[in-house]
Amino acid sequence: MEYPPFSLVFMAVPGIFGQTAETYEVYYVIEVLVFLIIGLIYTDKLAEHFGKNRKNAMLAYSTLMMLLLEFVTDRYDIFPTVLTLVSFYYFVKNRYAYAFILITIGVMTKLYPAMFCMIYFFLFAAKREWNNVAKGALVVIATTLAVMIPVTIVKPEMFYNFFNYHLCRPLHIESFAASLIYLLVIMGLTKATKTSANDPGNFGSDNLVGSIPDFVVGYLTPIMVICTVSVCFYFLYSYRKTDIKREPKAVGNAIVAIIFIFILVGKVFSAQYLIWVVPPIVFILMLENNMFNNALFKLTVASFIMTQAEFTYNIGILHGGANIDDLGMIIIFMRNIIVVMILYIVFKNMHIIQKDVSKVKTS
Repeated sequence: MEYPPFSLVFMAVPGIFGQTAETYEVYYVIEVLVFLIIGLIYTDKLAEHFGKNRKNAMLAYSTLMMLLLEFVTDRYDIFPTVLTLVSFYYFVKNRYAYAFILITIGVMTKLYPAMFCMIYFFLFAAKREWNNVAKGALVVIATTLAVMIPVTIVKPEMFYNFFNYHLCRPLHIESFAASLIYLLVIMGLTKATKTSANDPGNFGSDNLVGSIPDFVVGYLTPIMVICTVSVCFYFLYSYRKTDIKREPKAVGNAIVAIIFIFILVGKVFSAQYLIWVVPPIVFILMLENNMFNNALFKLTVASFIMTQAEFTYNIGILHGGANIDDLGMIIIFMRNIIVVMILYIVFKNMHIIQKDVSKVKTS
């Protein structure tokens, strides 16, 4: 099983209404649209809470989601994305029980919301609210057990299969590491083979295999964990020095940073992962005065467009796998470089906030 256990709920709901493959697809799209609308509503509520332009916030959310509509309707990442957004809204409203229940369900749906959960706990630590740390931990444990116990009774091997599935995956062809290694292949400095998602043992994805990819892939997950935790500790350090007005932006930057580290440093970079960053990027943008005339917005749009171009060319025209040519790999590399640029801007903003606050306090 590729996904955590609660994902089965979202996959099962359309089957209640659609008895054939065709009707299942119709009801699945309806389910996706319902969650898209919920995300739009809570984007509006978040903008209202912070006193920002609600129409612009909803426009930014809608624009970015529409650019990824192919993946929003065809994958299931919209569900954990919206769960995480709603959880964040309740967190900023100080309704922590709802926030932790929803974020835990998000983790039980897809693993990445665990990074939001880390930020929640680091926020409490920054404010030395140890009572909230304890309460949040209890809610997370209780919600996790509520999901795990029925699954363990019905299908105990599901958790082992989930973790083993991801530990054993080879280097995904769209990953940042694979796109860098393939540049060496183009220059004739090494050899690597592109394999198809349909090949046995390929975990349903196009991958890059060879001496260098196979060596690198074993180190990426530990490096990603170290980088993510390091950003959280830097956030803890800088947040304690941040004034109240800049706190929301500091939180938004930290969330976007750890999500992109997870994507860039990890061994898999599926196109639908970009859905995850839409709400936190919209959150950062809504705090700015020039939402759409902003480097972060422009680069995000560019990365989404390049992702659609890569998918259209590599999958739609070339049919993926070994058919992906040098041009297709260069498109992937260009998309990944744009994502690196986004991460650079976010890190720069994190540093500027911390630096500016330090200047104010010393003056």
